[in-house]
Amino acid sequence: MDKIGQERFTTGVFWKLCEQFGPSIVSLILAIVLARLLSADDYGVIAIATTFVLFCDILVQNGFCTSLIQKKAATRVDYSVAMTLSFILAAVLYVAIFFASPAIASYYEMGSLTEILRVLGVLVFFNGIGAVMNAYITVQFRFKLMFITHMISSIISAVIGLVLAFQGFGAWALVAQRLSQQIIFVVILAIALRWNFKPCLNKASAKSMLGYGIKILGGSLVAFVSDNTYSIIIGKKYSGADLGYLNKADQIPNMVILTASNSLAGVLLPTVSVMQDDKASVQLALRRVMRVVSYVIFPIVIGLFVVSDTLIQTLFTDRFMGSVPLVRVLCLFYLTVPMLLSCGSVIKALGKSRVYMWSEIAKMILTVSLIVVLTTVVRIDLTWLVLLKGAISLLMCGFTLVFTKKYVDYGVLKHIADIFPALLLSLAMGASVWGLTFALNGLPVAVILLIQILFGAAVYVCLSLLFKVKSFKVVCDIAISLFKKLAATVKAMFKKRSETVSETDGSGENAGADEVVVAADEKRSET
Repeated sequence: MDKIGQERFTTGVFWKLCEQFGPSIVSLILAIVLARLLSADDYGVIAIATTFVLFCDILVQNGFCTSLIQKKAATRVDYSVAMTLSFILAAVLYVAIFFASPAIASYYEMGSLTEILRVLGVLVFFNGIGAVMNAYITVQFRFKLMFITHMISSIISAVIGLVLAFQGFGAWALVAQRLSQQIIFVVILAIALRWNFKPCLNKASAKSMLGYGIKILGGSLVAFVSDNTYSIIIGKKYSGADLGYLNKADQIPNMVILTASNSLAGVLLPTVSVMQDDKASVQLALRRVMRVVSYVIFPIVIGLFVVSDTLIQTLFTDRFMGSVPLVRVLCLFYLTVPMLLSCGSVIKALGKSRVYMWSEIAKMILTVSLIVVLTTVVRIDLTWLVLLKGAISLLMCGFTLVFTKKYVDYGVLKHIADIFPALLLSLAMGASVWGLTFALNGLPVAVILLIQILFGAAVYVCLSLLFKVKSFKVVCDIAISLFKKLAATVKAMFKKRSETVSETDGSGENAGADEVVVAADEKRSET
């Protein structure tokens, strides 16, 4: 990590976390309110529509944008070519969505899905443009700009969604919220970056990006199929309400765990791309990330397993208590997410896109074949079906470690050594919270949840101090560093504001009269 600098990496992680968590918190608050206004069926319809839009997004975004980040010196022509190809592909895909939407709605027996898909499909254009901008910002480590833009677009779109929900628009409130968020995001970012890339088709540039990106794209498409097979099958074989329960069950862990892991992996990709020729430095960066992310993520996952019933009841009311068992079985999947994302970023950054593609193909074949058999032949319960997702992901961890061992000498034993302390402490913390819960019967649910969280955090910190866990000190140092950066940012904002106010008041207000006199005296003395 010497070439990129520890300070730059920490700063990147700080703003990437802010960028990911800020909008996620806004989305969570929105979800808590909307859960009291919308039904599980509304969320089920949106989940199905979003699945098909995400499929198109992967085609438009992943190949070109990852190539731009991995490339050591992407030129202005490269970005223009990526923008042009993304837009052309988006237009083709939107036409496909438009004409296929009636058939999709008929398949799921949801009449409203036709119009929702056609409107939500417009996102394909804006997501493609935003992805190229995101690649440009990621290469430059300008995550602060991304955070500010995401926050503004999230807040404005949340207001739009709430207003429409209160007016009784149902699922359309979610459509308006998601569509307006991405449109506002792209417009603000285009203004901030002064984005003026013109349409361009350069054969050499396109060939260079496609050579690497086609494998990443192939792997991403395969990953999408395997990850979203659950939504596609559940929407047909089970009820729309079941899909709504799964959507709500996934919302909290997705926001916290996937967001944090994506933040670290997102900064790790450009970091390793710079040092990709130094095997020892890459391994060191990966091990540092794995220790930190496991120490932070594992207690959250185990904690979610223990408090899932009180959490769902407090945030989303009794209407979504069907999500509780799904939250618990999803925890196995989310235990594997940090490792898969971090090691996957390293494999991509090293230019081993073929490995990434074939690993995802293996995962897809295994996932799809098992799900088809278990839902059509056996008709397995939904909870066991979701548990299968975690079991397959655990198997993929071992598969991925085979390649990290080959390329950066990071194998199973080193990985276990990095994550075992955090896993052991998290299990001990979870057991203690589980035992405490039986003594809290009779208290209000929100009070029980608060006590569980505080007690679990206290136990985890005390155990870390008792056993002198090294990751605890590392996380504390990072937290202090991030807090200092946040304080410095806030201080700079207030300083800039006070200077602006001072300059404005100084022209005519008595409060600034003394400063004007002093400035005049200094000018006369200089003369």
